[in-house]
Amino acid sequence: MAAEDNDGWTALHVASTSGHKEVVEMLLRWAAGADVMAKTNNGYTALHLASQNGHKEAVEVLLRAGADVAAKSMTGKTALLLASEKGHKEAVEVLLRAGADVAAQGMNGYTALHLASQNGHKEAVEVLLRAGADVAATTNIDGMTALLLASLNGHKEAVEVLLRAGADVAVKTNEGGGVTKQRTPLDWAKKNGKKEVVALLEGWGRK
Repeated sequence: MAAEDNDGWTALHVASTSGHKEVVEMLLRWAAGADVMAKTNNGYTALHLASQNGHKEAVEVLLRAGADVAAKSMTGKTALLLASEKGHKEAVEVLLRAGADVAAQGMNGYTALHLASQNGHKEAVEVLLRAGADVAATTNIDGMTALLLASLNGHKEAVEVLLRAGADVAVKTNEGGGVTKQRTPLDWAKKNGKKEVVALLEGWGRK
């Protein structure tokens, strides 16, 4: 049951990444049971893979079998970070109910809220904020907040949600070389030609 390929993938990893709930259940029950904590060479557990691909039912099965909701990949990502990055709202909700740390940080200090905002996943952003995600949290290197990331990528709906949650419209990225000069969300939106976000932020600033 623990046989692996050259990348460290077991049958449980394969079934989980594809969302085959019944196969996942069978593997966990069969004989001594598959190792729910086994990791691929990149440090991914079956829970990471099911979460990343939004397979809510497989996530639930793995959690009931004792999967570690706090396990991190080699790049420091938890299952919640992966689900949030891809915008899988239902998987995010399941993981949060299972005790996932909404403030957990991956590489460079990115939280689940940073990743969901960066990719414009409005519903995931809303779920994370309701769970207590810190709207003012900054990344380690550039000092990016969720609002800065949503603004520079032109995700208007995510920007609106973050503003309603109290995100600081005047926050700036850290001083640095290249793209990390001090800029506000409005500066970034203008620089990247995100006209709808520019209009939203300008209007918000006049309130």
